[in-house]
Amino acid sequence: MPTPPQWVFAACRAPTEQRAQELQRLASRHRNLVIIPLEVTDPASIEAAAAQVGERLGGSGLTLLINNAGMAILNTLDKETLEDMTHVYTTNTIGPLLMGQVRPSPKLSCPVAAPKTGGRGSCPCSM
Repeated sequence: MPTPPQWVFAACRAPTEQRAQELQRLASRHRNLVIIPLEVTDPASIEAAAAQVGERLGGSGLTLLINNAGMAILNTLDKETLEDMTHVYTTNTIGPLLMGQVRPSPKLSCPVAAPKTGGRGSCPCSM
């Protein structure tokens, strides 16, 4: 990009494990890419990640959050368990809710859920 963003934060459960190798390669080629450990089902992990992002931003604010955590456990109906369904629901539904609630600094994001229409004024804070 001719004018890349100052920071791009990429969060994953285990940034040092094998599954994150491509992310590690990207970070080694792009100095503005910061890998942050994050488990969206763990409020302490969310708070720690938010603190790391807040330290880098220094109060300048976060422009965009793409919350892309999700999972599926493929079971047949007769093999489905409460434990598996609870894990899927917690990751896919409660995790995004928790991510949207965290505020590492007052300037980090808009406290009101903005409609998906986009454009100027979609967030009441930008008016």
